[in-house]
Amino acid sequence: MEKFNEIQSIWNQQSEANPKRNSNEIINDSIQKTKKLKNNYYWIIGILSTLIIVLIFFYYSIFNSQISKQIKGLELMIIVIIIRITLETISVFKFKKIDFTTNFKAYKKQLISFYKFRKLIHFFLTPTIYTLYIYGFISLLPLFKQNLSSGFYLYVLCSGFGFLIFFSFILFKVIKRDLSDLDYLKNSN
Repeated sequence: MEKFNEIQSIWNQQSEANPKRNSNEIINDSIQKTKKLKNNYYWIIGILSTLIIVLIFFYYSIFNSQISKQIKGLELMIIVIIIRITLETISVFKFKKIDFTTNFKAYKKQLISFYKFRKLIHFFLTPTIYTLYIYGFISLLPLFKQNLSSGFYLYVLCSGFGFLIFFSFILFKVIKRDLSDLDYLKNSN
């Protein structure tokens, strides 16, 4: 009986647990983060789709048989952006297939699988796509220089490389976030 009293005394000396957040708050935060992730993927798809529309419009506005060989770079740019949009769309569908109602281990396994897929995209496909896009843009520069005024050519040059820098920044943030999420999942219990 002394052991019981000792245990009871130790139990009574514990401070009351006051969790900072209840389960409903945690669930709501998870739902909000999920919505934010989906919205980020939709924004990327939207930005890339707008770029595709601009490039296709430009393609058809300058296309003629005399310069068809010179605009292969533009065709390459369009193709690689379509591939990137396809990859982002696949990511959205994979993300939607994650079952948020399963137990934690199954859910974590699904999320890790999703982020490993994203990691594959980021480290193998994105550099290739990005390099091909830059190559396509650079291959168009002689055509632009030949057919545009020097001021407009300078504008195309600055805005083209400005877009590449801006998009690199967005990609860097997405990659960093995805890797951070993957590390967090791997280290969580």
